[in-house]
Amino acid sequence: MEIADIQAWGKKHYNKGVGSFLLHAAEQYAEPLVVSKINGVIESDSDEHFRRQVTFYRKNQFLVIEKTIEKQLSLGHELSEVRGDIK
Repeated sequence: MEIADIQAWGKKHYNKGVGSFLLHAAEQYAEPLVVSKINGVIESDSDEHFRRQVTFYRKNQFLVIEKTIEKQLSLGHELSEVRGDIK
């Protein structure tokens, strides 16, 4: 599952838990769809914004490599074991 930009419009909405709530909702949505990972690309308009995004995704257990984010979901991994299609 690929996610797009999560934004809080205006600094007064920063650090209120909205972005984390939306990421958690995406994970909940992915569960019945048997999605094994969530990924995306960080897009930012400044170094400060980029650093905030990296901190945010890492706080939510995402792997951040350059501008790419990824989180393995355990449900999809468990299903692949049941199917027998382990690499």
